[in-house]
Amino acid sequence: MDNYPDFKFTQSQAVLYDFMKKHYPDIFERVKEKVKNGQWEIVGNAWVEADTNIASGESLIRQLLYGREFFMKEFGVSSDIYWLPDCFGFTWALPQIIKRSGMKYFMTSKLFYNDTNEFPHSVFRWRSHSGDEILAYLCKKPYQSEFDAEYVTGLRKNNRQNGLVDVSCGMFGYGDGGGGCTFKQVETGRRLEKLPGIPKTRNGKVAEFFHSIDKDFDMLPVWDGELYYENHRGTFTSQAFIKKNNRRGEYMMRNAEILNLIGGDYPAEDMEKAWKILLINQFHDILPGTSIHEAMENTRKEYGELRELGGSLVRMGKDKILNGVKVKNDSVIVWNMLNWETKGIVKAEIPYNAKGIKNSDGKLLTSKTYEEDGKVYIEFIADPVPAFGYGVFTLCDETAESDNVKVTKNLLENKYLKVVIDDNGLLDAVYDKSTGRQILTDKGNLLTISHDKPIHESAWNLEFDYQMKFWELRDAQSIEVVEESPLRGVIRVVRKFNKSTITQDIILEKDKPTVDFDTTVDWYEREKVLKAAFPVDIRSRNASCEIAHGAAEYPTHYNTCYDQAKFEFCAHKWADLSEGGYGASIINDCKYGYNVHDNVMKITLMRGPIVPDPKGDLGVNTFRYSFYPHKGTWRDADTVKLGFQENVRLEGEFAGASGGDSTGHSYAHIDGESVILDALKPAQDGRGVIVRMYEAETRHCTVSASFDLDYSKVVECNLMECDEAEIPCENGTFTFSMKPHEVKTFRLI
Repeated sequence: MDNYPDFKFTQSQAVLYDFMKKHYPDIFERVKEKVKNGQWEIVGNAWVEADTNIASGESLIRQLLYGREFFMKEFGVSSDIYWLPDCFGFTWALPQIIKRSGMKYFMTSKLFYNDTNEFPHSVFRWRSHSGDEILAYLCKKPYQSEFDAEYVTGLRKNNRQNGLVDVSCGMFGYGDGGGGCTFKQVETGRRLEKLPGIPKTRNGKVAEFFHSIDKDFDMLPVWDGELYYENHRGTFTSQAFIKKNNRRGEYMMRNAEILNLIGGDYPAEDMEKAWKILLINQFHDILPGTSIHEAMENTRKEYGELRELGGSLVRMGKDKILNGVKVKNDSVIVWNMLNWETKGIVKAEIPYNAKGIKNSDGKLLTSKTYEEDGKVYIEFIADPVPAFGYGVFTLCDETAESDNVKVTKNLLENKYLKVVIDDNGLLDAVYDKSTGRQILTDKGNLLTISHDKPIHESAWNLEFDYQMKFWELRDAQSIEVVEESPLRGVIRVVRKFNKSTITQDIILEKDKPTVDFDTTVDWYEREKVLKAAFPVDIRSRNASCEIAHGAAEYPTHYNTCYDQAKFEFCAHKWADLSEGGYGASIINDCKYGYNVHDNVMKITLMRGPIVPDPKGDLGVNTFRYSFYPHKGTWRDADTVKLGFQENVRLEGEFAGASGGDSTGHSYAHIDGESVILDALKPAQDGRGVIVRMYEAETRHCTVSASFDLDYSKVVECNLMECDEAEIPCENGTFTFSMKPHEVKTFRLI
């Protein structure tokens, strides 16, 4: 830069600048000089260039919140450009996040590497599931390259919008693996500026490129949907421990913030430290599971730190709230961190063998008490548990009379479902007792291990031909009934394949309309993929699934090469196949890979890639998924809520009699059936409290909200907590409208 004053350099990722500040402060000061004189361009605003398929919507917001805060503090700049040259597909939620974060533009080159179809646009308007649009650019040349005539002419030739915009943008240098550009590349670029016969070039800033094409925004083609990357489909599943820790970490941090905000004396420094551990491990070669073994071991260590720190923050918040909770008799406090009233089985350690438990209305609840490892526990169906707060359930000397859930080696039955199981532990039939409908067309929960040996980059790629060679795990090593109680029936099935053992507890709870599969896989397979299949009596050309801040659809057919290329898709907590009036969902607690073809729904459970980490996922892995037949579509059947309830579970703890009369409490009241309360936190600038909600079921709705906090004024903000407009608030209640999949942020003052 000193030798070439006209040279411009672009760099993203606030965490790298933070590393430089801590470890090389002298160089960091030089970087500041170059940013100030205009040679060094900061882009992206994010803490890291994160994977956007797997990360939650709130995580993607926090990437920008913490990154932008760092750049503003250290450099006084904020970029308009969301910069992700190398990432394995881009969620449909991203345009809304970008726009509502005060940014305008999106830049990538990754879809240039599609394995089946060329993406049809270079410069386009990208529309999110909420309807928000931004200006997007797909560079149709590699994101690391020489600055030479071939590259420059290729950029011009490959730009599909040459007839609308008369400029293209490329990147030169050794960007994948580090190193930057060379003197030779800069010198070559200088000479190309004077070379006739090729497109006119200059070394400039990315912002200059976007500003030059912004004027043509209204004329550009619209892409309404995710930017699905037709490649690297294995990243939805590789390194299962990372997917599990990410999911757990996202909800742990959400709950930690909420509990400590309500409890008071907010530990801001520790909270930010924990968030940044989570965020750095969403980098697009960590969260997808495509890093070398040494990096994976470092990630494993950092997740341990996150669990310890985040867990202590959750405990701290609960303790502060419990200091003000006084109960008349020995009780179990049940925490519900979701914004709707719910019920479910809760387990709590208690100091003595109580016979039963009652709710706040005095109703005796179904329960069981037992000893385990020298400790006494009670399990019971907590019903009801107040929304977004806690319920108080009183221990007593009475036991509720309740029939056991019906269970034999070949049957599970409750008031919702009758599940028929064959002699090898496969589902023969699942009857919905409310309709009499039998949903399966063949064996359900059929585990299949397929040959998974892509041409290259095995951690990245799951290729279509994995379906050509497979082994169906139809035979069971053992089947036994392990629980028959008023709470649940449980059948344990053990299967073996090669060196691996798969143990599944098939569970039917008394008051739950799902069949649950609590799974432990002792996994020693390489270059194989494990899936569970449910063939259902449903006719639909499209399957639905949860993504960040909403839902998306995927074809169940292979009519075109574009349809077939999406043979594996990324979903968060659920995927669903519904026809008019009926459907089925698969819900999970830490998985992301699915495929639905014709009427067969499959969830991808494990992979065994050998590059770049030959030891990935070896050993014991635990997870849980559920099969949910239902009336109506996923929107009618509360699939969204069941997905949240599987991942943000009710938690119980003993509280001794303390002379009070507390019966439970809700800290939020949100009148909006399809609205999810995603964040409640102190404002970054210290001015009040930030509340964030989103609409989850593709509905227009009017929402009324109030919080048990001290405020008298409500201001709508963007995602970066910049004030936009005050909205009416009366006695703590404020009302607003939401569009399908819209995210709303408010400041309570």
